Amino acid sequence: MNITLSNGAKEIMSLLESNNRKAYAVGGCIRDQIMGKEPFDFDITTDATADEMLEIFSSYRVLTTGIKHGTVAVFADNEIFECTTFRVDGEYTDSRHPDSVTFSRNLRDDLSRRDYTVNALCYNEKDGLIDLFGGIDDIKGKTIRCIGEAEKRFTEDALRILRGLRFASSLGFTVEAKTANAMLCCAPLLQNISKERITEEFRKMLIGKNTGYVLEGFLPVLKAVIPDFEIQKNYIDEFSSSAEDFEYRMSLLIKHNPHNEALLTALRLPKKVCESISQLSAMEAPENKIELKKMLGAFKEENVVKYLTCSGNTDALRWYGEIKSGGECYQLSQLAVTGKDILSLGVESHKIGGILNRLLDDVINEKTENTKEELIKAIRSFS
Repeated sequence: MNITLSNGAKEIMSLLESNNRKAYAVGGCIRDQIMGKEPFDFDITTDATADEMLEIFSSYRVLTTGIKHGTVAVFADNEIFECTTFRVDGEYTDSRHPDSVTFSRNLRDDLSRRDYTVNALCYNEKDGLIDLFGGIDDIKGKTIRCIGEAEKRFTEDALRILRGLRFASSLGFTVEAKTANAMLCCAPLLQNISKERITEEFRKMLIGKNTGYVLEGFLPVLKAVIPDFEIQKNYIDEFSSSAEDFEYRMSLLIKHNPHNEALLTALRLPKKVCESISQLSAMEAPENKIELKKMLGAFKEENVVKYLTCSGNTDALRWYGEIKSGGECYQLSQLAVTGKDILSLGVESHKIGGILNRLLDDVINEKTENTKEELIKAIRSFS
């Protein structure tokens, strides 16, 4: 298997090794390459202690916010690399973070504490690819499997449950039976996890290629953190085949079950995101160009375009292109007359808003041309 390190990762690992320390790229950067995917970033595990790393990287810009847990972030080749000392985690009393960590010189100690076999792979150019827990076989079998006893892993850190479901969804994997059972048993522990972390994992899970599998098989896990969450089985196939866009998929959840609107509050999503999701959930496919213009007038244009794109409505997208290129009117600001024009005709000011909306409706329905002359004629005919 061909594993490639970025220039920055090579530089950091080479410097550690030249100082008689071991260093390996570890986790997702190795998993992704085995799957033929471009790695997002490179994490490095090393037997160097934090103090040793600070000395070794004294000429580099570093961040030490994670130094309590043995992590030093090093800037190299316009990237940032988290370098973490081999460690053994102590007891977990908050279902999230170890109360203490013990640093180690043994690579197995460090890999043993990780969550899933597919995330415990590591590599350097000297030793090659190291797989102590069958991660390569699980990648080939498209399987999410805990390292060691699954229930213990989730009791230590309940967020691992959602991470596992996110990996299953985004990678297109299934969860091994014992791991799946432990997820369901330990789901109540997720109530100890911050809403921000739950939202982050839920967002990533929802836009995966295998989301339908997660929704169908692990609904009790999701309900443990979002009590009102529901999805009917007959909608799961439609949901899974939809565009992998978070706002659009959230809108489908709400459209199919209005109770799911509570998700917007439960997940503490930003106001703008909530507004977009609510608008998307209220949209229906337009049957002609006139209906599309009414949609464009009723909703934010960017949301209408997202709805048409994500729903794969090629006819409506073609109509939208014709509307834009032809400068066709679908909102008040595009009318050829303004409130001042109407006022100059002697119309009482309190009637102007209603007249403008009536004009827009007539223009959209092709009853009146959007020219100043024709609109003024229409206004005079209203009285």
